[in-house]
Amino acid sequence: MEAQHGPDCAGPPATHRTSGSYADAVFNCKDHLMTALSSSGYGVIYLTPGQIFDFSGGGSITFDLSTERMSVRDWWDVLITPYEDNLALPLLSNLSQGTDLQGPPRNTIHVGTDNGEGAPVLSTVVDGKEWSGPSWVSPANAGIADTVNQAATRQTFKLTIGNGRMKFERLASATAPALVFWDVAAAVPFTSGIVQFGHHSYNPAKCDGCQAGTWHWDNITLSKSTPFTMIKADRRYTQGGAVNFGSPAPANAYLRFAGICEVSVDGQPVTRMPTYDRWGVGYKPEHMSSYFVPIAEGTQSVNFTFGADDWYSGPCVAKDFSIWSLS
Repeated sequence: MEAQHGPDCAGPPATHRTSGSYADAVFNCKDHLMTALSSSGYGVIYLTPGQIFDFSGGGSITFDLSTERMSVRDWWDVLITPYEDNLALPLLSNLSQGTDLQGPPRNTIHVGTDNGEGAPVLSTVVDGKEWSGPSWVSPANAGIADTVNQAATRQTFKLTIGNGRMKFERLASATAPALVFWDVAAAVPFTSGIVQFGHHSYNPAKCDGCQAGTWHWDNITLSKSTPFTMIKADRRYTQGGAVNFGSPAPANAYLRFAGICEVSVDGQPVTRMPTYDRWGVGYKPEHMSSYFVPIAEGTQSVNFTFGADDWYSGPCVAKDFSIWSLS
């Protein structure tokens, strides 16, 4: 696709041609982060800071984001999920309706802009039961003048959780008025979680005059938060064989990844993370699943093998590996 920022990082509307790989889909220019994604089927990028967001006494998440929306089939979302329920590839979407992945976490807070013409809508899932907040809210770029370059200009958004309420707003800036999207009574039984910022692409060129978009991210702040260990792998995916990590696993560590087919790690079959079956479609062996598998302290290399999953026999792959630990 043509991703925003030129080859020399010249600002939008300048573009550069990406290679079509996920390695090119996340990049830096002008001291901020971009995600640029075009998928004829279903594609998603998740950015996951190595911080546990703690809102036990009230807390907030702020982030700067561009507001140019180039397709109703290209959107962003934010999830807050308890550490033990986290999914490498969650999906809570009205637009996709169970067409990909295995669904959202069994417990999560979700702010999504998918099939609402860019309106950030609140949902919570508690023990596999979903509650939704107001659906008719303003789009994220409401009130911004047409003269503003919404690709090059980022606005600050803030999610506040506490005292039995959840509030999402756009803070006032030189190019946009302050806007409260919703401020509602809402609560969940958990008080902390990992935070995932998503960019979704579901055939963005399918609608008239639409094209794949680039989202520009900056200044992500979790208040308050605690860092946790994330150890990167030496590759993004494997279809079988060893995956190595930059340092040994600390105590109380988990191997986190996504995979398709029956997956074994070091010869032992591993169990998929449970999800919320939002659309009642059941488990789909042809869809990616998420894994969060305990591993021994000191582990620095794991070996993947695969087998057929029901009728689905391949291609098989595991991907997006990391070692996580709260220690």
